[in-house]
Amino acid sequence: MALQVSQVTGKGASIAGVVAVLAIVSLGLQYVLVFNSARATVGVIAGTVGYFSYFTILANLVVAAVCVAAALRPAGTGFFSGASVRGAAAVYIGVTMAVYDSVLRPLWDPTGAQLWADIGLHYFVPIAYLTWWLWWAPHGTLRMRDVAWWMLLPAAFLGWTLVRGSLLHTWPYPFLDLDTLGAGRVARNAAAVLGMLVGVGAAVFGVDRILGTSDNAADASP
Repeated sequence: MALQVSQVTGKGASIAGVVAVLAIVSLGLQYVLVFNSARATVGVIAGTVGYFSYFTILANLVVAAVCVAAALRPAGTGFFSGASVRGAAAVYIGVTMAVYDSVLRPLWDPTGAQLWADIGLHYFVPIAYLTWWLWWAPHGTLRMRDVAWWMLLPAAFLGWTLVRGSLLHTWPYPFLDLDTLGAGRVARNAAAVLGMLVGVGAAVFGVDRILGTSDNAADASP
């Protein structure tokens, strides 16, 4: 995967820093909640593994890493400064928000600190990052093949989820619960989410090309 490293403006770097702080605070709050619960139940190690077994956490971690890189290295050096990685973060966090809002949010009613963690991870961070990516990230260097690369993390997550779930009979999301739904329905659910990821990935690629063309036209204007 070509990194296609690109520079972020000074304002873009500052806003990326704000998004990074928002993501890190939301991730930290969720981990504190998991840690406190796990101490009295499954144990801290198992709780920590479970924490990292949610795609929501992985997506927010990618966003945090991208935004930290943009804030600290606006000239664009390193893996997380790559345009493709920034695009991947947009896809992952966008789908995270969409799936949570349409499928998962109606299934439970968090309160207190858990409510704030949920809002941060599923709404504040996605909206903040997508806004930053649209307005302040450089555009025009993504390739259609990047969409295929972006599917590697979700595919690895699915594999990990099925192996871990089959061994421990615990599932991060109800639509992947192999014990309850069976292989056929889980396969259909996974295919639907994969289709959403590919669709959002194609949209991110298309928007990047449009914005890149607009930026180049503006630069060429006298």
